[in-house]
Amino acid sequence: MKHANRPLLGALLFTALTLPQMASAQPCGGRYATASEMLDSTYGDYGTLYSGGEHRRTLDSVAATIDLYRLWEGVPDLRFRDVEGNYGPKPELPKYIFGRNEWDAHDVLSAGLPIIQNAQGDVPTIERRHKIAVAADLATTLGPSAGWWIAEGIDHRLSEGEKRTRAMAQENDFVDWLQMVLAASDTPWAYGWTIQGRNTVVDPMIGDMARHSRNRPDTPAWRVATAMLAEDGTEIPEELTTEVVTCGASPAGYAEWAVLRFEILRQGAALQDRDQALLPPALYRDSFMHKTRVAMASGGPLAELANLLPDDPDLAAWFNVARTYAARLLDALAAIHAGARYDPKSLRALNVLSVADLLEFANAPGIRPDLRARIHIVAFCRLIALQRWSEAEGLLPQLQDMFPDHAPQIAAITTRRWPRDVRMALIASELPEASVTLYHVDGQMTRSGDYGIWLSAQAGYSMDMMQSLRSGAFLRRDLEVWMQLPNRWSSYFTTKGYSVPFMTRAHSRVTDRRDQRRLRPVWTGRVTLPADGILSLRALDEIPFLGSQTGFTRQISESLIRWAQASRDTALLRRFEPRETMADGLRQVVLIARHHDVGQIGGVPMAQAAFALLHRKFPDSTAAAQTQYWHHCTTRCEP
Repeated sequence: MKHANRPLLGALLFTALTLPQMASAQPCGGRYATASEMLDSTYGDYGTLYSGGEHRRTLDSVAATIDLYRLWEGVPDLRFRDVEGNYGPKPELPKYIFGRNEWDAHDVLSAGLPIIQNAQGDVPTIERRHKIAVAADLATTLGPSAGWWIAEGIDHRLSEGEKRTRAMAQENDFVDWLQMVLAASDTPWAYGWTIQGRNTVVDPMIGDMARHSRNRPDTPAWRVATAMLAEDGTEIPEELTTEVVTCGASPAGYAEWAVLRFEILRQGAALQDRDQALLPPALYRDSFMHKTRVAMASGGPLAELANLLPDDPDLAAWFNVARTYAARLLDALAAIHAGARYDPKSLRALNVLSVADLLEFANAPGIRPDLRARIHIVAFCRLIALQRWSEAEGLLPQLQDMFPDHAPQIAAITTRRWPRDVRMALIASELPEASVTLYHVDGQMTRSGDYGIWLSAQAGYSMDMMQSLRSGAFLRRDLEVWMQLPNRWSSYFTTKGYSVPFMTRAHSRVTDRRDQRRLRPVWTGRVTLPADGILSLRALDEIPFLGSQTGFTRQISESLIRWAQASRDTALLRRFEPRETMADGLRQVVLIARHHDVGQIGGVPMAQAAFALLHRKFPDSTAAAQTQYWHHCTTRCEP
C-alpha cells in the first residue's frame, strides 16, 4: 500500500496541517465542504457508501449516494440529499415488496435515469427527487446470491423484478454501479472491521464482483467500488494525497480520497492525526470506532487511539468502555471516569471491584456526585452481605450527607439500642434502590443501543448480584455486544426492530435475500478480555458471596426474623418493643422472597417463617393485615 509516510509526503502533510485554513472546522477553509456534506449524509446512518436499504418503518432512499455519483461524474450538484431533511410532507408511495409491487420502482427509476445522469443541472422538484431516490433504492436488490446480476448464464431463481434489475444494470452504468455499491456494502467487513479475515466466511463471488468492477470505466465512482470489495491492497495515488493535503484537490478528488482512505484504514493502516483533520466527521467517527474494536479483538494498546479521540462526549463514553476493560490500576479507572459521561457497560464492569476499591474509586477527584452516592449505597449493602458491621456503620455519616431526605430516618434508627445487624438492615431499607450491584446512573448515561441492558434496567433492580456478574462471565458478553459481533446482534433487537441502523437494514432486506443464511455475516472468531486489565482487580474473596443464597437479601431477612423471634411474649414487656417496626420488617422479608430465593431458616422457607411469625406475634399490626400470602421463589428468581 502507498500510505503517505514517505519523507516528501510527510513534509507536505506537516505543511498542510499547519496552514491557517486547516485550523477551521472545515479543512482547507471549506473547499471540501460540499463533498464532506455528501459523505456525511451517505455514511451517517449505516457506515457504508450505499445510503439506503432500510424499509422496516418507512421508505428509505439512496439520495446521498446519487449525489456522490454525480460529483464523481463531474455534473452539477442537484442536492438529492435534501430529501432526507424536513422539507415538508413527502409524497405518498405505496408499500413495496421486491418482485410484488403496486408501484413499479423500475419504471420510476428508468424515467429518472436521465435526471440522475443529466449534466445540465436543471433541478427537479424535491418531491420528484425523493421519488427517484426511493425508486433507485427499491429497484436494486441483494438478490439470491452475491454478484447475481453479473453471473453468466440464465438464473431461473430470479424474480421478474430481479430480471429487470439485471437488464437495467447491463445497459446503464449508474444502475450497475449502484448495484455493485449495494453488494459491496453487504460484505462481511462492511458490518465491522473485526470480522474481516480468517474469522470470516467470505462468498467467493466477491472476487468476481471485484474483477467486474475493475473492468468498468476508470472513474472515481468505479475505483471506490473496487476498493470496497478488496480485502487488502488498496492504494491511493500519491499525487491525489498531495493535492488533498495541500488544498489543491477538486471536491470530487477529495471525496474519492476520503473513501479510499476509509477503505485503507479498514485494510490495516494506522489511524493518524491527519485523518481527524481531513476525513468527514462520519467517516472519522466510524474509523475510530472500528479501530478501537480491532484493538480490543487483537489485544492491541489503546493509548495511541486515546490521543486521536475527537471532542465528542458520547463517543468518549463509548471509548471508555474499552479503556475500562483494559485498565489495570484503580487510579487509571478513576481517571477514565472523572467528569465523563457513563456508558452502562463501563459501570457494570466496576461490579468486579472490592468494597474498598469501590469506595476509593468513588472518592477520587472528578467522580460525579450521583455516581459517588450510588457507589456508597452499593458498598453499604455489600458490607451488610459480608457481615462487616463496623465498616457498614462507618459509612452512615457519608450516606446521611449524600441523601439528606433520608438522613432523619437514618439518624433515628442509629440511636436505637437494637442489635447492630438489625439497625443496618432497617437503614438499608430506607435507602433508594438498595442493591449490591452497580447499575447505570440516571441522567448521566450516554444512550446505549444495547437493548438487553436497557430492558434489564427497566425490569427493576435486583438487590443481590446475578450469577453472571459474580462469575465475571458478563464481561465477555458485554465486550462482544460492545464490539457488535454477529453472534450478539440479538442484544440490540427491540420490539420495534434493531436499535442499531445497519442491523435494522440487514434485517429488513431479508425479503429480497432468499438465502436466509446470508442474513448476517458468519464469524468464527473469539475475543477475550485483557488478562492484566480489570479482570486482575476482581475481588474473588467478596464477589462470589453476593448471591441471594448467601448475600444481602438473605442477611437482612435472617436478621429481621431472628430479631422478631427474640421479642417478648408478655403483655407488659411488649409495651417497650418496636412492634410495628418488627412487623414491617417481617413483611419486608415476605416481599423479598417473591423474587429472591433467600433459602431456608429452621428447615422452612424464609418467607414462610416470617409469615408465620408475623401472624402469630403481631396479628393486629398493619403489616399483618396487608400480608395475606407468603412466597417462595423457585423459578425465574432474581438474580
